[in-house]
Amino acid sequence: MPTNPAEEQIRAIIDQAAHAMLVVDRIGRIRFVNDRAEQLFGYSRADLMHQPIELLVPTRLRASHADHRKAFLGNVHVRAMADAKELRCVRKDHTEFAGRITLYPLETTAGLLVAVGVATSD
Repeated sequence: MPTNPAEEQIRAIIDQAAHAMLVVDRIGRIRFVNDRAEQLFGYSRADLMHQPIELLVPTRLRASHADHRKAFLGNVHVRAMADAKELRCVRKDHTEFAGRITLYPLETTAGLLVAVGVATSD
C-alpha cells in the first residue's frame, strides 16, 4: 500500500486486529496482510502480496466469489460482523474451513481499498 500518515495508521490498526485481516484493492489483489492472516492461511506475507484474494477461496468457488466481489464494489458499504457472510476458505495446505467474512471499505490516496476480516471458530 502507498504510505502516508493516514494509511500508516490504518495499517497499524489492522496489524493489531485479533482476527485475520487482509487489505484488497479494487481488482481483488491483496495489498496488506496481518500476522493473524499469515497464521490462519499458512502463507507468508510475501506469498500473499499482489495475489488475487480468490487464492484463499476453494477452486470450485472462485468464479462465484469473483462475482460477489464485483457486486460488492457496485454497492460499497461496511458489512459488519453481524451481517457477515460465511464463506469457505482454503489454507496453503489445501485444508478448507468456514470463515465469517466482514468487509470494511477504506478510501485512501490509492483509491478504494477493502479491509477483509476473517473470523473462524477453529
